[in-house]
Amino acid sequence: SDKSFFSMIAKQIIFLKYFVLSLEKGVEIKYINTIISDLYFLIMSIIKREQRYIYVNIRSIIENSIRMFTGISVEENYLTQDIFDKIKNELGRDEYSLLRSEYRIACNYIHGGKLLEGNLAFVLEECLKKVEMSNKEKNAFYGRICRLIKIFDKEIILHYAEYINGCFHRRKSLMEYLIGKGNVDLLFDILKSK
Repeated sequence: SDKSFFSMIAKQIIFLKYFVLSLEKGVEIKYINTIISDLYFLIMSIIKREQRYIYVNIRSIIENSIRMFTGISVEENYLTQDIFDKIKNELGRDEYSLLRSEYRIACNYIHGGKLLEGNLAFVLEECLKKVEMSNKEKNAFYGRICRLIKIFDKEIILHYAEYINGCFHRRKSLMEYLIGKGNVDLLFDILKSK
């Protein structure tokens, strides 16, 4: 499951690299480059079993993706319910629920949540602890992250169809290999409707 998950992340990074090369100078490039970096570090955090850093990267991926789609910079507004509500109408109920749930979990790991109610030695021990997941837990985790990435791929295609079409011009089979046939079909559907 590790190899399969890391392969999916590598494909996502390549897809985003192709995409960022097609964009004109703009804010989106900063967000995409940050997401690419977070995906690399997500792999490293999983390999090193650093639970807190796994969630730091997941939270950053979620935040930068949402900022890219809403156009709201961190200077304008920190991620609040208002920003999540802006994308709620674009997502299905299950997609939105997954996004909010994973964001809450990541924030809890980053900010400590109930963990900080313990004594300092316990908090430090928890922060340094290497994560040990059973195969079942790991597969469930990988499944949720894969679903999140599929949500973001769909949003990228919805918001940047012309750019995606341009950067994968005559290379739709590569796009299909990287992010799946369903996303190529979605791109064609969007382009036909324009």
